[in-house]
Amino acid sequence: MALERYVRGFALPGSGLDEAFIFTQALQMLRDARIGHFALAFPECREGFDKGDRTGRVAPTLGREIQLFGPAAVIEAAARLLGARYEDYLDLTVVRPVRASPYHVCYQRMREADRTKATIDRELRRTLRRVAEGKREPPSDAELRERRGSRRASDQPFLSVRSHTTGRTFNLAFCRIECDQPTVGPFDPFGFAKNGATVPLVR
Repeated sequence: MALERYVRGFALPGSGLDEAFIFTQALQMLRDARIGHFALAFPECREGFDKGDRTGRVAPTLGREIQLFGPAAVIEAAARLLGARYEDYLDLTVVRPVRASPYHVCYQRMREADRTKATIDRELRRTLRRVAEGKREPPSDAELRERRGSRRASDQPFLSVRSHTTGRTFNLAFCRIECDQPTVGPFDPFGFAKNGATVPLVR
């Protein structure tokens, strides 16, 4: 899928609704409208983790920003629909062309089988390399323990989505993987990567 345009949306405070609910409803509307496939990004999403001090766990979160990438016609249609229906809940940027970026991210659906030790080790090595390059803060001892363990799908950020096939609603957990190189590939009907496809990191 060609990533020609993108639009950013920020959940507005004071609506009485949390970000996850706003994003879920907005994305369901776009899927129901059948405007075409697009790619999702949640640059502020965070996994749940154990605080390490017996005070409980920090819940996973989507953050307050959502990004949509895709063909120009699809993203322009998405921006029109979101602007018309969610103006009280989302602050949308203008649609912009996708430009080359030195950083890339893969957002892919989370399944228990995906969390192999090799995957966890590879992601940890990438994180430590970014620390060495000064691109992020060193992980805490609690984060290292968490990441070296076998993380569960329930620790990941998620969307509550409705299947067009069965009509049932379910939680679709996903993981965020930072990548050194872009990967061109397809995205599923929910906007998540297939075959390791990436989107550029936009901030």
